[in-house]
Amino acid sequence: MKRTVYLLIAALSVSLLLGGCGQNSDPLAIREFIIGDSIGTVEQRGSGKDAEYVICITLPIETDFQNCTANITLADGASVNGDSPCLKADLGGRMVLDLTREPRDLIIENGSSSRSYGFEIGLSR
Repeated sequence: MKRTVYLLIAALSVSLLLGGCGQNSDPLAIREFIIGDSIGTVEQRGSGKDAEYVICITLPIETDFQNCTANITLADGASVNGDSPCLKADLGGRMVLDLTREPRDLIIENGSSSRSYGFEIGLSR
């Protein structure tokens, strides 16, 4: 019985490690996106060169959409492009975004590659 438990724990550990490795394979990935208490998710819609990347987040209706301070965790070596249409300021790693702008894109770059992320914003009371 103990041996079975140890084997299950070992298998789970290996799968978690391998799963984590897969996350690091995208050099332009947004790993975490948070505004206030709201956690966003990133969706890839489509594939290949036609793929669109969207940050989906639900924010309280009273949010100041012109001054949203976002905590963003990116892939190793990646950064937010200073020319991103919705970027107002970088406060030492915390980005101030204006989510009322059109286009409302956030551009992530790593080396010579870049990717634009759009937004899908839901409202909550």
